[in-house]
Amino acid sequence: MTDHVFDACVSYLLRLEGGAEVARDPKDPGGATKWGIASKFYPQVNVETLTREEAVAIYRRDWWERYGYGRLHNPILAAHVLVLAVNAGPSDAGVVLQKALNLLGAGVAEDGVVGSVTIAKCNQEEVPSLLVGAFVDRAVNLYLSRHGSHAEGLVRRAVAVPTELHKFFALGLDDFSE
Repeated sequence: MTDHVFDACVSYLLRLEGGAEVARDPKDPGGATKWGIASKFYPQVNVETLTREEAVAIYRRDWWERYGYGRLHNPILAAHVLVLAVNAGPSDAGVVLQKALNLLGAGVAEDGVVGSVTIAKCNQEEVPSLLVGAFVDRAVNLYLSRHGSHAEGLVRRAVAVPTELHKFFALGLDDFSE
C-alpha cells in the first residue's frame, strides 16, 4: 500500500488522539500522552517535546510496518485496524479483524496475529464494505464489553472512521488537519 494511504491513516489517527497538546488525564492508564503516544508505553520518549514528525515515525515503525497493516488492500480497513490497534492493542485489533472475517465465513483462526492468512483473506474479500462493516460491529462489541457505559466515545469513534475516511479518500486530501 502506498505512503499516501499511511499518511492519510496516520493523519486521521493523530487527529483522533488529541494532537499537539499533552494530555494528563488521571483516568488514562497510559499516563501523559501527546499525539496518542503514552509515556507509560514509550518511557524512552519525552512526550513533552514530542513532535508530530516523531509521532508519525513511531506509528510507521511500531504499528504500520511491525504489524503489516499496509499489506491490507482496502485503505479504509487498514486505517480502521491501525486506529483500533493503537487504542486497544494489536492483538485485540487482530482478533476483531479475524472475528469480522469469520462473520463473513472466512474460517480463520482468531489468534490476534495479522499474518499472511488473515491478510490474504482480507484481500480476497469480494465486498470490502461488508468486511469494514463487520469490523466496526466487532470493534463496537469489544468496546462495550470492556467499557460498558463509558464506551460512548469509543463507539462513536469506531462508527465514524469509515465515513470520515471515505470522504477523505474521495476528496483526495493530504491530511486531516483542517
